[in-house]
Amino acid sequence: MSWVCFTVILPFLILGSAVLSGHLTLGFLTRAGDSESGYKVESKLKKAGSNPEVITPNHTITIAVLTDISSTLYSTTGYENLAAARLAIEDINANKSFLPGYHFDMLFKDDGCDMEVGLKALTNAYDNDENKKINAVIGISCSVVCELAGYLCASDQWNIPVVSHSCSSDDLSKTDKYPTFARLSLSVFKYTNAIIAICKKFEWTKVGLMVNNIDWYVKTAGKMKELMTDQEKNGVYGIQVFLEKFYYDDEDEDGSIDENSDTYKLLVEQLNRMKQKVRVIIIVGYARDIIFVLKTAKKTRDEQRTFRFPHAGVHPSRS
Repeated sequence: MSWVCFTVILPFLILGSAVLSGHLTLGFLTRAGDSESGYKVESKLKKAGSNPEVITPNHTITIAVLTDISSTLYSTTGYENLAAARLAIEDINANKSFLPGYHFDMLFKDDGCDMEVGLKALTNAYDNDENKKINAVIGISCSVVCELAGYLCASDQWNIPVVSHSCSSDDLSKTDKYPTFARLSLSVFKYTNAIIAICKKFEWTKVGLMVNNIDWYVKTAGKMKELMTDQEKNGVYGIQVFLEKFYYDDEDEDGSIDENSDTYKLLVEQLNRMKQKVRVIIIVGYARDIIFVLKTAKKTRDEQRTFRFPHAGVHPSRS
């Protein structure tokens, strides 16, 4: 799937941002207003300076591929993304009848799914030892790095497109703040209406929110709770929501659960509190967090009191 995405977006979102009349034109897929009628393509313009570079035949387009291959979050998917990007570039370069005169090159950096590591990766890619001029950035999976890249790449000095196949932060929808950013995924907040519809279908009026205590996940869960409990906003009915913030122990890299750890004991207490209030728990977090909650719930389950676990915020390519 990643190979198909990269093969499609590389020529059309990178070469498609040709410099015309002193402006860099980028295509963004956005919802048509506030309606549910579908999507439209909007053109976002950003001045490229008084002497814009004109792309000529035999021009090399260098793509910076940033993805996570070192953290415990998405390292497996990161290798998949890197392989997909390489295959896509090889396919495009091998087809002499497709985009003749253009050659794609790739520069890889590990962003570690971390703001500090991502900043170093991004600046090292831009000011690289090979003196390659970066024309675009792709491959980022984590929203914290996407927000950083979207902000820097929109600066007058950089002014290059950033395309993500999976970043889901709601803040990235602000095109005035991230004018050169585009993504193929939805904001995680967009899942809320689907969750409300599920609650209505099964007549669930009380649900629990288990959220990873990471800033943007907490913000997302807060927005979800606000919409779900506001009958006027959701147009359905008010849902009583009980929210718990849990922690994940980064030392458990092998996915095992240490029943003597503070994080495990706290989660058990939180699940026991949830048992007294709800039958449905929505998990907001990374894939590893969801596995952690599910394994803990299984270990501590009560045959007389079982849970249903819808989830939100999982890496889209793995959900």
